[in-house]
Amino acid sequence: MPEQLPEWNAVGVEPPQSLKDSGWQPGMKPSAQHMNWLLNRAYKCIEELQQDGGNVDDLTQAVADLERKVDTKFAEVDRDIAAVDTKVDTHTKEDLGHVRFIGNTNATNAWVCTSDEIIWDTAFTPPRPKEGSAYRVTTTHNNTGNITIVLKNKDGSKVSNAFSILNSDGSQILPSSFPMSAILTLAFHGNSFFLQGNGSGVKPEPGTKEFVTPGTYSWVVPRGVFNVLVILNGAGGGGGGFFTFSGGGGNAGGGGGSGGIFVDMIPVTPGETIQIQVGLGGTAGANGLAPNTVASMGSPGGFSGFKTSYAHGGDGGFAGTQYGNGGGANGGIGGGYGGNGQRGQDGVGSSSGLGGKNPNGIGDGGSTSQPGKNGKAVIRW
Repeated sequence: MPEQLPEWNAVGVEPPQSLKDSGWQPGMKPSAQHMNWLLNRAYKCIEELQQDGGNVDDLTQAVADLERKVDTKFAEVDRDIAAVDTKVDTHTKEDLGHVRFIGNTNATNAWVCTSDEIIWDTAFTPPRPKEGSAYRVTTTHNNTGNITIVLKNKDGSKVSNAFSILNSDGSQILPSSFPMSAILTLAFHGNSFFLQGNGSGVKPEPGTKEFVTPGTYSWVVPRGVFNVLVILNGAGGGGGGFFTFSGGGGNAGGGGGSGGIFVDMIPVTPGETIQIQVGLGGTAGANGLAPNTVASMGSPGGFSGFKTSYAHGGDGGFAGTQYGNGGGANGGIGGGYGGNGQRGQDGVGSSSGLGGKNPNGIGDGGSTSQPGKNGKAVIRW
């Protein structure tokens, strides 16, 4: 409760400025009017301060009340935020729509991924990932065959069986489908994981595949490869046989033609199986000896092929006879940005007819009595 004011209502007379500046001096008697003015001013000032003091108390109380309300509201907001965080955390952990990164594959074909982000179905023994849950992994190796994956949590208390990883259509993953550092998304269904997305982020590593032994092969297009550069060399034709006169000397057969060359880009489909042929060099013609044995011509070289594209083999050289030399044979037909093989040379007297030559030395024709060289198939991506 405020103190009682020392009330003084007599207004008095304000002293002159000179008296205010010098003040009362010894021996002076203060004027009653001046004293009334001084006491009245003191009373009025104290009264004003006391009134304002009450307003300050009210304001202080109002500020304190407001602070309490603000603190209460902030506490409510904090509780609401915590509740939302809990809901979001629960939603993230349990919602099957989220794709979770679970680390590296750590192996070539038998992958093992360790993470606490796995959604487990503990109704099974051993536990397994929940139906429909999806995960993202990074490959650490180029796979060489079909793939399985085992999931485990970091403390090792949950470890799944090994599950197959299949393409989205249920087919097996082919060798060399995934290079190192590919990022893949896998979804669990039934008893397998299925690769998600077209290409699944796989960027194929550049590669080359060569086929040099004559025969027929099957080649599977790596995942993520849609175009390949194909280089085919047809095989060279065999050289014609040499005919020897009974008295010595003779006529040489002609050289075989070299194989054609095919070079071009060809569209392919990842996972497609393509048949490839490598041509066998033509055999040399048999030699002849007068008067009973005639020489024979060389056989043509085999073709090399990729799908419906071919580099044909060179023809076999003609044989020498008792009447003259054998002629050289034509080169094989090529295609794309390649070209036809070179014609073999004619035999000249007893001098051999040289076989046709290719720029890369593959599929050359055989000279007189010599076989042609084998063809070759090269694929680059």
